[in-house]
Amino acid sequence: MKKKTAGIIILIVWFIWSASTDLNALIRPTSTTDYYIFFSNGLALLHFFFAITVFVLDAATVWFLFQPRRAGLYVALSALALSLIQSIVSVSLAVSDLSGVRQAYVVGRRARGLSASSPEVLDMMFTPGAMFVVLTGLILIMALMAFLIIWNRDYFLSNDITSAAPSTS
Repeated sequence: MKKKTAGIIILIVWFIWSASTDLNALIRPTSTTDYYIFFSNGLALLHFFFAITVFVLDAATVWFLFQPRRAGLYVALSALALSLIQSIVSVSLAVSDLSGVRQAYVVGRRARGLSASSPEVLDMMFTPGAMFVVLTGLILIMALMAFLIIWNRDYFLSNDITSAAPSTS
């Protein structure tokens, strides 16, 4: 078993969390704001395409983080790329209907038994500027995860390196 560096542990935590939120979006789609964003634009199938595909890639990445293989490097980077595309599409669609997205956010939080923020806070959250700030933050986090994947690429590739090494006997 390979030693897991701090970077690999961060990736494991990230991709487990991501896969669990993806699974939640599949099990309870109407409690997510993303579903409303896609559904209200006639793109419910695209929501499920993203949800299923990103979930499969995130779950596969978790497996590859515990069973490192060359393919895991590419699966992990693909998971981040598709998740980023989904986020960009979601924010772009959300900006076109901020009042509907705000309402869906409140309904979704209440459906999960959570409280909704005060109207003043909601007014600050659901502006085009706030949406793009959140997207920028997400892009930075994804860039950090991509950096960790690339920085730790030998973790994924070491099976290939050791199996390709010539035998000394």
